[in-house]
Amino acid sequence: MAYGWFFTRYPHYETLSDTWRYHFGGIQEKAWLLSDPIGFLADLVKPRYVNDGGALATQNSLLNDVKDLLLYKLAAVCNLLTGNRYYVNVVLYNFITLFGLVFLAKFWSKIYPRLKPNWWLVIIGLLPSTLFWCSGFHKDGLLLSAAALGWWCVYQFFENKKYALKYLVIFAGSIGLMLLLRNVFGLVFLMATVCWWLANFKKHSAIYVGSFLMLCVLFFFTAHQFLPFPNLPEAFALRQAEFLKTPGQSNLTTPELLPTPIGFLNNLPAAINHGFLRPYPWEIKPISVVLAVIEQLIFGIIIIMAIGIFIKLKKPQKLRGAIVSGFLLWAMLCLVIGFTIPVLGAIVRYKAVAWPFILPPLIAFIYNYFTPKKSNV
Repeated sequence: MAYGWFFTRYPHYETLSDTWRYHFGGIQEKAWLLSDPIGFLADLVKPRYVNDGGALATQNSLLNDVKDLLLYKLAAVCNLLTGNRYYVNVVLYNFITLFGLVFLAKFWSKIYPRLKPNWWLVIIGLLPSTLFWCSGFHKDGLLLSAAALGWWCVYQFFENKKYALKYLVIFAGSIGLMLLLRNVFGLVFLMATVCWWLANFKKHSAIYVGSFLMLCVLFFFTAHQFLPFPNLPEAFALRQAEFLKTPGQSNLTTPELLPTPIGFLNNLPAAINHGFLRPYPWEIKPISVVLAVIEQLIFGIIIIMAIGIFIKLKKPQKLRGAIVSGFLLWAMLCLVIGFTIPVLGAIVRYKAVAWPFILPPLIAFIYNYFTPKKSNV
């Protein structure tokens, strides 16, 4: 609810704030749902453009439109149930997305059984940026819930060797929703899933994971030349250019990203800086960034402590595939953010979905080290 209230502090929030735009658009969609339910649903797949831009385009693309249409349709259904009450819609929306977080908490309790699922749910649910950005009526909550359900299914595949049809269906649905809501996140999730499988090999797992990641980089730059596949470097460059055009107080100075290997290499230092390190403690304007700065400092301390403990261990055990995969999911997403998003507020928001996959194992690692019982990392 604080998410919705926060954006009412801004002028013209009805049109400039996505969460309120979905709400008011959902009121109009509700009228359509009541008068023509078939047309209401068919609108999701109705062709809109003679020359569709494709899956990665941000303009003139049906798939790009659908991710917003889904939120409008969902808002329409919620408005039908709640009588157009935004804050009641938020409660209903969080009830829907909570299921994914419950399974993510169950997952971490299986990996680190010293903390029960309810404790993990509290830890995940109280991560500040995750709590704020993923609890509002927006794509982030659905995205995190889909990722959490997909993660639980991957755990069943690779750790429990269970390949029941229900897990396959839920995994496919989760991947589809992630690709629809934020396609790059879905691709990163698939890469992290493969890395989980490779990291579980008893021998040479690091070589397998590293080789796979290098093949992914090669595919990224060359796939469009040999296959009917989108030009990924160009899509990244266009995404950065669109963000640079966005007016705002928290825009960062960044070099233009050129869609070539040299262009990405030149932008790599800025990408690491923006994706992993920002916002800095002195970047407290606008006021909305203050809590993100505090959060970044705390999370940085946790990461440094975990790395220091791991180095201090004389015989550190081999990390489980789930831990490696969670770290790579976070790291790859931070790199994508660093290359494409030069806006502090957007950086904080887009990273909010990744924190639940990297911070829990670090917290558990530190907890296990400082308690008498033998660590299970």
